[in-house]
Amino acid sequence: MSLVKPLIAACLASIALVPVSIAETTAITNAHILTMGPDGEIQNGTIVFDQDKIISIGTRLRIPSDAKVIDAHGQVVMPGFIMTGTSLGISNLPSYGSLDDSSTNNPYVTAAYDVRYALNPDDPQIVVAKSEGVTGALVTPDLWTGSAADPRMFAGTSTSVALAEDEDMILRTSAGIVMVAGTSGASKVGGGRPSEIALFRSALKEARSYTKSRKRELSRSATSLGLSPLDLEALARVADRKEPLLVDVHNATDILNMIDIAKAEGIDLVLLGANEGWTVADQIAAANIPVIVDPEVNVPGDLSSKYTTNENAARLIAAGVKVGFKAVHGRPFWYIRSPRSVVGRLVGYTDLSYGDALIALTIHGAEIAGIADQTGSLEEGKRADIVIWDGDPLEAMSHPAYVFINGREQNITTRGELLGKRYLEIARKDGVLR
Repeated sequence: MSLVKPLIAACLASIALVPVSIAETTAITNAHILTMGPDGEIQNGTIVFDQDKIISIGTRLRIPSDAKVIDAHGQVVMPGFIMTGTSLGISNLPSYGSLDDSSTNNPYVTAAYDVRYALNPDDPQIVVAKSEGVTGALVTPDLWTGSAADPRMFAGTSTSVALAEDEDMILRTSAGIVMVAGTSGASKVGGGRPSEIALFRSALKEARSYTKSRKRELSRSATSLGLSPLDLEALARVADRKEPLLVDVHNATDILNMIDIAKAEGIDLVLLGANEGWTVADQIAAANIPVIVDPEVNVPGDLSSKYTTNENAARLIAAGVKVGFKAVHGRPFWYIRSPRSVVGRLVGYTDLSYGDALIALTIHGAEIAGIADQTGSLEEGKRADIVIWDGDPLEAMSHPAYVFINGREQNITTRGELLGKRYLEIARKDGVLR
């Protein structure tokens, strides 16, 4: 017992000697800064930030004496990309069902299926995304496709995240409830697009009624729609304009129907896909509805979207529509990548301009995700979500030299790179390579 006090004293002394982590101030100098904000493009600029926010940005700035200085040598410095529409962090191993939380087959949890509870900061695909310059994402659930005759129109509730490895990922909860419409949505309710529209409007009515009266028992109509109390409460956020409705829809007529319903019901809308959106771009712009475009889609999936073209994004933007880009799903299908290189190809062979592409990948993506007050552009007071590129950000062979999220430098070495180095070393050791 006589050793207890000396041991406690020794432990306390050792704790006292552990250095306290102090927020480091960093300055990036000699940078070609694309702020994507009010300051525009800054040649030979400097940006100063700490682990809370951007402190200052411009030219000939005073750099704090204790700041870590990174000389960019004229390289492009810009905000990180925002992926709008991805299962990043919730589909860790899609071929192994228990580790794939991107959807549910539970018919009693639809709009209330909230993906924030499934986010995994250790998802190896997050490092892959960061190695492509992505610092934030709108994570959206997928609609389970196991049964066509299934009254579930809603996939669940989205959340907006930062891809930081050392902080809470969530930047905004309730970032949008995902609904499938058009021919795909009609197949979920037994066929017929008019049925889908009638059921959707009925669901909004039930949500308003339920939350207003706080009834203990669901109405017969709500029960027949397969809506639980949690689903009704989630849909009420859409009805009250506290959260947008993210509608997966492609046909031009279906798009116009959803616009009319949004006006009549007084709800905020974001279009997912909208492959024929360019044909009704003026109406989408007039309604001030943003669109999340899949940059890889360039041919019709079926006759319901026969006017699909890879000019969709360029023509929507030209009409004044705010556009963001979905994640790219490589091969295998679940391997999630940044859309930057595909968008770069669109700049090369469509009418999409370089500047509009970067705006869609940054500040407009952040606005669609509901996090533009925090990220998406380099401005004083915003999060320091910053990427230093070793070349053109839209060139496939360019890579980030540094990625900072909220002022903290991130690891961007992927498992693929580590495995590559390992097997190269083995090959050299065995004499296969020199």
